[in-house]
This record gives sequence, C-alpha cells and structure tokens, in this order.
Amino acid sequence: MNRKNVLHKVLTDSKVLLSCSLPERIYALFYQRESHFFSMLPTREHFKWLYSFLHKRSPFDVRRYADDLARSRGWTKETILFMIQVFRELGFITVENGIVSLARDVQKRDLTESPSYRLKQAQAELEHMFLYSSYTQLKRWFDSLYEEEKVNGFKTIRHDCS
Repeated sequence: MNRKNVLHKVLTDSKVLLSCSLPERIYALFYQRESHFFSMLPTREHFKWLYSFLHKRSPFDVRRYADDLARSRGWTKETILFMIQVFRELGFITVENGIVSLARDVQKRDLTESPSYRLKQAQAELEHMFLYSSYTQLKRWFDSLYEEEKVNGFKTIRHDCS
C-alpha cells in the first residue's frame, strides 16, 4: 500500500464514520504522543548517509551508539531508529539483539516500499490537515462529507453509509 493509499484509507474511514450519522456538533480531539509534522521525515540523502555509515561500521551496536550517532548528526535517536526500521523492512539490513549488519545481495528499492516510511508520511499529512488547518478549512472538509439536495421543496442531506 503506497503513501497515497494509506492517507486515502484513513480519510475514507473518517468519512464513512462521520457520514453514517448527521451530528449536530462535532468536537474534535486529536491526541497523539508525538508530533509527526514537526518531527523529521528523513530525506533520501539522510538514508544514503546512514547506509554508507553502516557499510563502513557494520556490525553496528545501535543500542549502545544510537544516541552518539544522533547527536553527531544533529538528529534524534528516534530518527536513527526509524531509518533503521525502514532499512530492515526493505531487507537492506538485519538486526539481532541491537546489532545492525548489512544484508547480502541487496536489491535497490524505493523508500516508499517500507510500511513504516509510508505510515510516517501519512501521519505527517494527517496531522497537518487536522491539527494545523483553520476552522474554515476543517468546516469545509466536514461539510464536504454531506451532499445537500432539495426534495419536494425541503433541504435534505444525502450521505452514503455503504
């Protein structure tokens, strides 16, 4: 499932949930432990640098040295762990007891093939849309869930609950 499909699924699920009823008011509370919008989504260059580093230093004890590596690059430990997770999902590395080793016979793959990478992209987009949109933008989005039509002179709202 690519990034657009992940985002589309979350938005579609939200629309289905909201369109099956016609609430008088909507109170939105968007809680999450960490902000994905302001946390760094590493660039291709960041991944390239880390892979080169791991190539030179493999095997690498991520438990022991992740903090030092993050500090030296100006990244967070979470960024390092995220990139390692993406590499693991793509089959570029193996991780055993915190020891990162390069995999052999690695095929070139796009970062978006990693479920973790796509999820982080989708989370940042959703956070931007729901948390940092103005009232007007959110209202317009919620209003778009319902189609208004005139039936026998009365204003009705049509929505699909399939």
